[in-house]
Amino acid sequence: MNRKAFLALAIALLAVFPLAALAQEEPGAPAPQSRTQENLVAFKLLRMTQVLELTEEQTTKVYPTVMRLEKEKHAILKGLNTEMRGLRELLRTEKPEEPKILAAVDNINKMRQMVRQKDEEVEQFLRKNLTVAQYAKYTLFMVDFYRGLSESLDRARRFRDQNLRKKELERLPH
Repeated sequence: MNRKAFLALAIALLAVFPLAALAQEEPGAPAPQSRTQENLVAFKLLRMTQVLELTEEQTTKVYPTVMRLEKEKHAILKGLNTEMRGLRELLRTEKPEEPKILAAVDNINKMRQMVRQKDEEVEQFLRKNLTVAQYAKYTLFMVDFYRGLSESLDRARRFRDQNLRKKELERLPH
């Protein structure tokens, strides 16, 4: 992707984030976790566009389609999380009802399959719309992206835990 197209995409994304933030303040707006997920997907797609050196034509095809599929996947994941909370609550009861447990497990497995299907749709779409070299770069990019994300989350958790320990120590009488 040439520099001009990349800058245009970056400016468009940067313009969308503040508008999205304003929209979030309205009643019934998505939770901050949902915004974080959307921002992460947008960041991933922006980096992917750079790394794969997509043409303008490829970018106009890939970005909206992958964004749509990721949003659909996110909606499924939200339902999956809700279903898992319900199953945990069922299991905490003194005498869990087996039919309800089995129904919840079936729903969870169906939703997990739906998530895998969305991932496969993305893979198939990209195989059709990228060159072989770009698809190979995509494969490496995804592994590196999620590895880096995992490492960043681990660092953030360690930092949070250190700060919590400091605050606990500060509360102790001297």
